[in-house]
Amino acid sequence: MRRLLIVPVLAFALVLYPQVDPGGDLDPEARVDEVQLTSGPVEQGWGVQVETETDLVGVKWEGDPDATFTVEARNEDGEWEPAFEAGPPDGGPDPGTEESQRAAAAGQASEPVWLGDATAVRVRLAAGEASDVELVDVDSPEVTYPDDSAAAIPPQPGIVTRAQWGAQPPPCAPDVASSVKFAVVHHTAGSNNYSNGAAVVRGIDAYHISLGWCGIGYNFLVDKYGTVYEGRAGGITSTTVGAHAAPFNTNSTGVALIGNHETAGVSAAERSSLRKLLAWKLGLHHVNPLGFTTQNGKTIRNVVGHRDVNQTTCPGQYAYAQLPSLREELAWIIAVNMDDYRAIEERPIYGGWWELDGTGRVEPILAPDYGSPTFTGDIARDIAAMPDGKGYIVLDGWGGLHKYGSANQGTMKTLQGPFWLYWDIARAIEITPDGKGLLVLDGFGAVHTRGTAARVAGPYWHGWDIAKDVEMDQNGGVYILDGLGGIHQRNGAQNHGGKYWPNWNIARDLTVRADGSGYATLDGYGGVHNRGNMRASGNLGYAKVDRWVGLFYSELSGGYVGLRNDGAAAIG
Repeated sequence: MRRLLIVPVLAFALVLYPQVDPGGDLDPEARVDEVQLTSGPVEQGWGVQVETETDLVGVKWEGDPDATFTVEARNEDGEWEPAFEAGPPDGGPDPGTEESQRAAAAGQASEPVWLGDATAVRVRLAAGEASDVELVDVDSPEVTYPDDSAAAIPPQPGIVTRAQWGAQPPPCAPDVASSVKFAVVHHTAGSNNYSNGAAVVRGIDAYHISLGWCGIGYNFLVDKYGTVYEGRAGGITSTTVGAHAAPFNTNSTGVALIGNHETAGVSAAERSSLRKLLAWKLGLHHVNPLGFTTQNGKTIRNVVGHRDVNQTTCPGQYAYAQLPSLREELAWIIAVNMDDYRAIEERPIYGGWWELDGTGRVEPILAPDYGSPTFTGDIARDIAAMPDGKGYIVLDGWGGLHKYGSANQGTMKTLQGPFWLYWDIARAIEITPDGKGLLVLDGFGAVHTRGTAARVAGPYWHGWDIAKDVEMDQNGGVYILDGLGGIHQRNGAQNHGGKYWPNWNIARDLTVRADGSGYATLDGYGGVHNRGNMRASGNLGYAKVDRWVGLFYSELSGGYVGLRNDGAAAIG
């Protein structure tokens, strides 16, 4: 046990303790010491100076949970660097978990502050009151690993494993979520003065364990040189719950940029690796970087900064400013490497919508998640909402119907679709206004009706897979769209004309007013062509690239929402 000597030095007390020469090879594990600074209460303005060689520090205390400390470091040249704030952590385990109980038993603690080769530390109580203050002093030696140790096959980036950077065995098993739905970007704050990112990672790991956590709170970390590190134990492909953004840890992956991006920009290498990491991780879990999710009753983007879910400046102003463009870049990368999005459907009555990708995953946007089929390939083709807004049906290319929510109840539950085993020919589905019937359109233009849906003598192009969509108005009128833009009315549907491209298969989707008084066609470039009692659309992002796949006109908002094949939605 160390014997401490405390003497006053100006406005500070001075704490001295002997430095121990370990002898021989340096222990690869980070050293953690907890130094008692005071055994009684202290008030704002109190401070101490600790003579110690350290890389990372944190503060523990009893009492006021909102107490804030500052930390100054003396570098190897004997100069004191500007103070870093060490306030209560804005991360941590989710409330109600076993890990949070362990953390509560460990007492109040600050965020860790990376100093890097400090020769002394000054700790000051900047706000609030505290007692029994301790300094957690972490010495984290540099880590070396083979140059090729992080090699990986794209699109997974190279990742330095826990074993390679010298992680401590986790003291408890982290929770595992059912899925990953969004990513939270952080910075570690503190100093940008480091030359070995692995040493910083190991120091944070040791500090988080000292707080009673199940190891480092972040799932991944990226240093300024572009090196990516595996964070929390559980595996890089897993859905392990971190301790980085309570109470938004569950269903998230937390990535920390090593450094302070409130005061310094993000390096090109750091940003490139962050982009590669998130593209791989979000693509792996079928997360749309441009989409939204609802967690703890709050609707957030699928790629957020820590400040979006907690009261904090993290990930710093310079990193946070990168997020809008980062989301767009991620969407394009993922679109190249995963199945495209296929359809979009508004949620009746309540608003919001659902997006469908080729694997059958339904992504709710400001709407409930009633479930999704799981296909091993690109076979999902369309989605139709129940009129009550509480369920939907996913249509696969063989004509199979996959029902969720209210669609799996009552009359609708008993209805079976046409089924063409091993033949990808089903193209679109529509549910009747009474919720007791449905229509399935095949690629040749035939409409197959079930339940209360009246028979439809559809157009038929034998052997020509050109039919795109089928819609129904509230009076039973049926509208069939072909790829050249032709709109074919049946069963009393109103004819408002249409945009037609002879010999060019470019029409992609059709949306119809509930009363049949107007409709609009979407082309693959993003053009919206309105006819009848239908307002002109705003700009959805027109470009001469065939990437737009879905469109609906909202009777609730009076606007259009379009969907690209990379999952990006635009409102016009």
